[in-house]
Formats: sequence, C-alpha cells, structure tokens
Amino acid sequence: MALATYNGARYLEPQLESLAGQTHLPAELVVGDDGSSDATIEILERFARVAPFPVRISQNPTNRGHGQNFLETASRCRGDWIAFCDQDDIWSTEKLKRFQHASIRRPQLDWMVCRNRYVDDRLRTMRRATLALSERGNWMPLTSPVRIHDGHRMIFRRWFVDLPWQRRPVSTDGRLITHDRWLSVIGYLFGHRHFLRDRLTLYRQHQGSVTMQAKAAERSVAVGHRLDARRDFFAERDRFWSAMEHWCLSLPMDSCAKDEASAATAARQCRQIAQFYRDRARVCDRTLDRQRRVSAYGVLVQRSGTYAAVFGQPPLIRDLFALMGTP
Repeated sequence: MALATYNGARYLEPQLESLAGQTHLPAELVVGDDGSSDATIEILERFARVAPFPVRISQNPTNRGHGQNFLETASRCRGDWIAFCDQDDIWSTEKLKRFQHASIRRPQLDWMVCRNRYVDDRLRTMRRATLALSERGNWMPLTSPVRIHDGHRMIFRRWFVDLPWQRRPVSTDGRLITHDRWLSVIGYLFGHRHFLRDRLTLYRQHQGSVTMQAKAAERSVAVGHRLDARRDFFAERDRFWSAMEHWCLSLPMDSCAKDEASAATAARQCRQIAQFYRDRARVCDRTLDRQRRVSAYGVLVQRSGTYAAVFGQPPLIRDLFALMGTP
C-alpha cells in the first residue's frame, strides 16, 4: 500500500486502524509524508511500532504535491500489487480480500477498481444532491478512457510505476497530471481491467481535502456554460491525448509494460481520443463559420457508437446545444 500524507493528523488514525483490521493483511505500508507540520509523523511512528505488517515512512525534503507524492511513494513499494491509500478515508475490512479474490479468479488482471461510499467529515452518508463537487464524469461508461477513477479505489500491478511517469503530460495549470488521472489512463491503454461492484471505501469529503479542491476547480471548467470555456477545455484535452500518443511511441523496447505492437495500438487509441476532443472544440468555437462547426458535429454523430463508448450519450446532446449557440 502507498499512503501519501500531508497534515493529516485530524483523520489519520481511523484510517490506519482500518488498514490494520484488514482480513487480508497487506505485505507492507509505504508512507510518503509531504512536509507535515502537525502530529502526522508522530501518529505514523506510533502506528509503525504496533502494526501487523511492516511500515516504512519517508519524509520528502520539499513539498511535492499530492499527485507526485503518491507516485513517488508507490515507486518505493516492493510488492507485485500496489493500492493507493488516502489519509482521511476508511477502508472496509474486506477491501484487500475482495481484490485478492478477484486477482485469483482472473490472474491476467493488471488493474482493478472498486466503488466507494461518499461520507462527510463525521462519516455520515452524503445525499446525492450534495455530491456535485465529488462526482467526475459519472455519465461516462466505467470503461471510458477519459473517465478519472479516484486513486483510493485502485489496485494495480507494480510495473505501472516502473513506466516513465516522470515524463507524463501536464494539465491546464502547467503541472504534471495527478496520480489518479495518470493511472486511469495507463490502466485503459495497457492493463487488463476489472471493476468491482463492492463499495469498499468510506470516501470522506471535507473542505480541507486536496482532491476535493482539485475536483471543484476541474469541474468548474469542465461544465462551464460559456462556449469559449468549453472550447478551451476540449483543446486542452486534445493536447493531453496528443502528448500521450507521443509518450506511448517513445516507450523503450525493453519497457516493462508492453511490446512495440502494444505501444503502437495505445498510441493509435490516444490519437483517436485527441481527434474527438478536437472535433468537440470546433463545435464550440464561435470563431469558425457555422458550416465548419456543423461538419465537426456531423463527424461526431457518424462515429456515435465509438463516441458514446468514450463520453457517453449526454455529452453528444450538450455538443448539439453548443452547435445551436446555446451558451
């Protein structure tokens, strides 16, 4: 398990207790602390003395940010399977056991994702109406390559972090993309995937959560009502997937992931997704004449089966409204 911490003393102990209570204990817990100034380190060291598995704690010399911290911490894990662990959640005691059973039944799997239950800071189940900032693209199919699966729901093979994640593309703010977005993409491009129906994590939502703040910022752009905001958002996604195409093609032949043919297939998938976003940006681009915008939408409709597999049906309707000039 890879646990990233930063000033997490308020919620950390219940999470550590849930890890120690797993019916299938992990081989290890590797912790990367990102410069906490509260009692986080003291709590971790106290837990390490009594934990029923080895605990290794590292303190970053400088603040890395949560995405970088997670990936660096995961790269120090030694087991064949790695699970991301947030400092403020609580795991079901059966979480690792369910993943283990799935991996035994399907030994070809590389990447698995469970479901979670959204709770507030007092662990009360949140109503659907209060989840606006927590949900990211839930209209998309689970298997969509552009759907971001929260890191705390994942478990993946060790070779995922042996790939050159240090060269992953940047996001709109100029920073390298987060660990969960990166692993979601790699899982789609290279992994044999499986989605568990079980809700195995209490996903705590509170204003101090780094991921909660990031989701709010991303959602404000992604569902912005102005056409120019949507156009810019799609253009950024086009650049990202184009960069991923080049990343796939630059993988060394001795890559621990896949062979040359698989890398070429992954690059082709990235190119197709980038084209979808390019067409969506054109639909929303009011600097283009109407004929070119209609043509871009017509291409999306002609490929509606593939389009729906990537985005789901609602975005196709929203793109139609964008074409009609609805802001």
